[in-house]
Amino acid sequence: MGEGYSNTVELVVFHDGEWTTIASVSTDTFGAQTGWHMASGSLEEYIGEEILVGIRTIAGSHMETFIDDLYVGTTSGYDLAVTAISAPSEAGYNKEFAISATILNKGVNEAADYSVILFADDEPVATETGRKLAPGASDIYTFRHCYSAMDEGVKTFKVKAEYNADELPDDNISSEVKVGVRIPSLPIVSSLQGYRSENGIELKWETP
Repeated sequence: MGEGYSNTVELVVFHDGEWTTIASVSTDTFGAQTGWHMASGSLEEYIGEEILVGIRTIAGSHMETFIDDLYVGTTSGYDLAVTAISAPSEAGYNKEFAISATILNKGVNEAADYSVILFADDEPVATETGRKLAPGASDIYTFRHCYSAMDEGVKTFKVKAEYNADELPDDNISSEVKVGVRIPSLPIVSSLQGYRSENGIELKWETP
């Protein structure tokens, strides 16, 4: 989809000998944003009935309309999920490394007013304000973390989508990733400082 794309997609049901349109969406309502978008319709009035469900497209600006990832089942109005997380297997001292997580809006309404939180060993260490997500859309959040000389061993990271409106919160926390601390083979000085003196530039540090 994108700017200038104005086809129409209808969800139709065959019941009691006739086809009925239960939902209709024009692709131009998605604006100029390219990529896949979610459209949905309710089958609640047909619970317990035998029906045929179809999708009808009406060409406007383009002859083709691409449809993928069909789902029939229970949905919710508001539902965020953390679907992926990635991080390096190890990182050195005083060098930033990235931890990225994908947030997916599985609900049928736009998601807003949420936070994305990074945890290290079950302690929150960073938070980002969530960006608005259209139904079916996803976004990647990347946190920068840095080990100090006080860190050792392996730390466990995870990401949580904190969303008060979420109706199905069980998938709001990612799986865990472990990032080891890469210990240098040589000793490392700490508290390194430089200052100007009558002798020029002098350095001061603490030995390990």
